[in-house]
Amino acid sequence: FIHSVNVFLLGLAIYESNSAFQNIFLSSVYDAEQYIAHKSTPREEFFFRWGLAALCHDIGYPIEIITNQVND
Repeated sequence: FIHSVNVFLLGLAIYESNSAFQNIFLSSVYDAEQYIAHKSTPREEFFFRWGLAALCHDIGYPIEIITNQVND
């Protein structure tokens, strides 16, 4: 879980410190997609989406390790 928290915090730091990245997110993601749970601000939307991505980005890693061990 520590790795996922570090990934999450790194993404937040990049988002907050890079106005070009914020503008890209705003124009290509936030304004383009409307759904039922759409957040009211771009910052909230990024926080939500990045949280899910950071939490789930390594979900297949244990399966990859087992597959590599079986193949060896």
